[in-house]
Order: sequence, then C-alpha cells, then structure tokens
Amino acid sequence: MIESIEEEVGLSTDQIDWKTWLMIENLKSLEQEETYWYERSHQTWLIKGDNNTSYFHKCANGRKKKNNIISLESDGQLIEGGENLLKHASEYYTDLFGPPVEYEVQMDLEIWENIPRVSSSDNESLCKPFTKKRNQIRP
Repeated sequence: MIESIEEEVGLSTDQIDWKTWLMIENLKSLEQEETYWYERSHQTWLIKGDNNTSYFHKCANGRKKKNNIISLESDGQLIEGGENLLKHASEYYTDLFGPPVEYEVQMDLEIWENIPRVSSSDNESLCKPFTKKRNQIRP
C-alpha cells in the first residue's frame, strides 16, 4: 500500500520514517526466524545425533547419496560406471584447462627481400659493448 502512495504522489518525511521502520522490523523478523531454525537444527542433532548412531548414519548416507554422481549425459550419450565417468571428467577438464593447441605458423620468406637491412659496418657498431665514451651518431 505504501509503495502505491509513493509511486503516485511521493512520501512525506513521516511516511518515509514509517516505511524505514517497517523494513527494519521485517528484516529483524526474518533474522529471528532464521536463527530459530538454525538453533532448532542443532538441537535436533544434539538430541538424536550423538546418542543415536542410526540417525547419524542416515544423515551421512543421505549426504553421500546426494553428492554421488551415478551418470552423466554428453552429446546425447549416457555415461555410466566409475571408470567411464572418471575418464569423461578427466578428458573434459583436460580439454577445458589443458595446454592450448599450438599452431604451426609459416612465414613467407619473400617478404624480407624488399626490406632495407643494416649494413655490416652499422651492425658491427651496434654490436659493440656500451662504453662511457660518447660516439657521434652519423646521419
């Protein structure tokens, strides 16, 4: 209701304060409910879990069943069996994260024929070790 008033004419400062209070109270209520269920789950575990090994085993087995992968489907084919699942998962992640495919790049040697090159004397001067002496650069 307050949203429709806000959309139509806007809210006064009192109405904004009231809306803020309502939102805070709603969040408190949700937090209290979450805390209640969190505490209740621990109480159930304390009451039934520590002394009742069958309850403990049911929880553990249920978790195992929930996390166990029995089969996968890939490209319309059903993959079953531990070894087949392991092989498929290994290949999938190797393709996904493995080394990139290397491409053999061949360069046409003729592209270097028309490019000017450094002369032998310039090459010798470029290959000399650095010194503190300044040489004058030839134009």
